Amino acid sequence: MENHIKQCAHAVGFSLIGITNTDLSAYATRLNEYLEKGQHATMAYLEKHNPMRLDPKQLMPNVKSIICCALNYWPDGTNPENILTDKTKAYISRYALGRDYHKVMRKKLEQLAQKIKEKNPQLNYRCFVDSGPVLEKALAMKAGLGWQGKNSLLLNNQIGSYFFLGEIYTDLDLINDDTIHHNTHHPTPNLRHPVLDTGSRSTRSVLYSKNIIDSAVKPRNDGEQNNHCGNCEKCLNACPTKAITAPYQVDAKRCIAYLTLEYKGIIPEEMRPLIGNRIYGCDDCQLCCPWNSFAKTTQEPDFNPRHNLDNTTLIKLFSWSEEEFLKNTEGSAIRRIGYECWQRNIAVALGNAAPNKKISALLISQLNQSSPLIREHITWSLNRYENT
Repeated sequence: MENHIKQCAHAVGFSLIGITNTDLSAYATRLNEYLEKGQHATMAYLEKHNPMRLDPKQLMPNVKSIICCALNYWPDGTNPENILTDKTKAYISRYALGRDYHKVMRKKLEQLAQKIKEKNPQLNYRCFVDSGPVLEKALAMKAGLGWQGKNSLLLNNQIGSYFFLGEIYTDLDLINDDTIHHNTHHPTPNLRHPVLDTGSRSTRSVLYSKNIIDSAVKPRNDGEQNNHCGNCEKCLNACPTKAITAPYQVDAKRCIAYLTLEYKGIIPEEMRPLIGNRIYGCDDCQLCCPWNSFAKTTQEPDFNPRHNLDNTTLIKLFSWSEEEFLKNTEGSAIRRIGYECWQRNIAVALGNAAPNKKISALLISQLNQSSPLIREHITWSLNRYENT
């Protein structure tokens, strides 16, 4: 049955597939410590639903096995480095350039579940794609899909980190993946990754010797892959706001992804210059990761960039009316932040662009017809221009 499930998963289009049990006790201490430190900022739902996150049986009482799936999303588009260095352009996290991954992943999970049900008519299941309190990264690690990088994201030694995760909770009693299912081939990452490469040649050659990578950390439990980050700290050094306060620790209050996606208030002034032209999320800790030299272009057409969002100007996007925003983000993950936060984020990015009359005129034209939240950030940007 396990082989049939994996064959079906690949037929549906998933990049990675693994099976695990429901025991998450090994991850409880670390998660609780994170919440106690308050590093989850205003994301109160993480604390509220913590018991369910740690005990899958609270979401599905009869769950016995969890099928973990990953889907590569790296789009075929403009080099992100070219956008990040051109402050007139808008940088949008690569995952959000195409169709909303929630929709794509859920459809594929349902397709997989139905294929499994063809051989198991009595199957009971639930699919999750950020749609419930699921400790998906821990489950994926247990299922052998990868290890946690120092940027807190899941890494896989074959495809890097540009992939989405989804789960199927089932009442099937399946054999779990363990260390015998790990990839036995551990390729050496590209030390000259073209995007946001940092560090001297001699440093790279020491940090990424295969021996250091392969002996970094022993498997923690179940099917979890060895940690292959070694002594590398590129992600810590690349983070624009130093949100990665230590290996495996991310302070959401400083994270650009949190500030531009989750946070609905006034962005702290000290953080605004650091955001640069990133108007929706941030990829820097992934762009610099040597393991992403193995990233493959997605085969999923839905993840291809829409409306030229991988290469468009801040001025064009800031000029969108709310109606245009809703139309152009239909079916996109971007829509969830709403028009007000969209404009807030772009106003900050415009303040970080080189001053010019066209930008100033646009900011002034939007000043009096915007909400107080947007006006706050427009005013900041205009003041930056005056003091330049």
